[in-house]
Amino acid sequence: MFTKEKYINSLKENLQKNSQKLVGNIKETLKFNYYNEVDLLDFSLFIHPFNLSVMMFSMDRESNEVFYEGKDKSIFAGSYELIGDIEYYNLPDEDSYKFWEFYERIEDEISKAETQAFMEWFVACWNKANGQTLKLPAYVSFDDDDKSFDLHNNKWISDEKKWLMSDIKASHYLNVSQITGIQESYGVNVDFDGNIILLTKQKIQGRYLHKVFHVVNGNINEIRLPSVLIPFSYAQPLEENWLLVSARTDEEEGYLRNATLFDVHGNVLKTFEFDDAIQDVQTTKDSDIWVSYFDENMGSGLRCYDKQGLKTFDYADFVIQTGRKVPFIDDCYALNVTSEGTNIYYYSDFPLVTLYKTGYKIFRNVPIQGSHAFAILNDLVLFSHGYDHKAVVYLYSLMDNKRRTFRTVNQDGEELKYDFAVGRGNKLFLVKGNDVYIINMEDEKFVK
Repeated sequence: MFTKEKYINSLKENLQKNSQKLVGNIKETLKFNYYNEVDLLDFSLFIHPFNLSVMMFSMDRESNEVFYEGKDKSIFAGSYELIGDIEYYNLPDEDSYKFWEFYERIEDEISKAETQAFMEWFVACWNKANGQTLKLPAYVSFDDDDKSFDLHNNKWISDEKKWLMSDIKASHYLNVSQITGIQESYGVNVDFDGNIILLTKQKIQGRYLHKVFHVVNGNINEIRLPSVLIPFSYAQPLEENWLLVSARTDEEEGYLRNATLFDVHGNVLKTFEFDDAIQDVQTTKDSDIWVSYFDENMGSGLRCYDKQGLKTFDYADFVIQTGRKVPFIDDCYALNVTSEGTNIYYYSDFPLVTLYKTGYKIFRNVPIQGSHAFAILNDLVLFSHGYDHKAVVYLYSLMDNKRRTFRTVNQDGEELKYDFAVGRGNKLFLVKGNDVYIINMEDEKFVK
């Protein structure tokens, strides 16, 4: 005669026979060097009458399985079989009809007991294998189920919560039109102290009028500039003066000196030549002028000039001096100059390189592609969205090469799908229309 207790006890006994194998295989997964794009491990139990298999999948937070296509054989991503088709109940053929008749009478009750037995067995093996030492989030679920068991927090959660990334709140910083009034267009720059610089542009009778609005501790310093033939793209303080730079030069038109130094009254002090295809310009308290370039400039990718406009550093020369231990820059996507060093992130390999006065550091295989801005604090880097243009930012650890994805929201908790970002020091500014939001890494719990 079949009873629920006899059936479940037999099931548990058969599972227990395979515990040692499961514990051993879980221990193996704890040794893996997981690819840095892996956000979590998803263990799936596949149940078929009367067989069980267990698979592990490396996943991202968007419910996609992550694979690694590189050459480093020490890196793992993909699936791994922990248990393959073990028999958890032996049902003789001659008893099949009676068993299923019994099963169907109390199916809901038995199904609940089965679920509990399978899950308790896996969790016990996980704990015995010291699964809690795994740094990645880990979940176990039944195939095609809509809930999962959180192995680190010992509780059931919905799949929606498992895949849902954490929110990061961007605080409203300023409204551009409230500061500048109605303008034809504007650009956002940041100075070496993390203060916003708004550069407005208006075209009148073939010439361009610019204003610089420097926002410091709630105070607004306005600098009006004389009209020019070629528009400026970047504004940075240089000692007590202001450096304005155009992104392009035009050799045919004889326009090569694309940087102009103005005093605070808008008087021209001198002009410089910084070359064509400029991606960004950032100055320092020591009056260094760092200039990065996009892919139409094949000469360097990054240069530094002194306050007289003389070149003091060229990245192409630096690459050669290192014996090509760092790759050349095809397109310098993002620049962040701090008092500690100059940080760059560039195409096509997308490394993060920090230049110091006494040397450099390179972090290869950064698991973010296409980001155009980042903030940095100690060993953490906060990247803006990449090629996907989603309402997200990525927190990357230089210590363990791990990435976390955060959904950007405004102060009301609403999704903030920002247009672009600007980073300097530990601040990442997100721009949406005329509104500028800020994420200050020093204020976030993940850096505590």
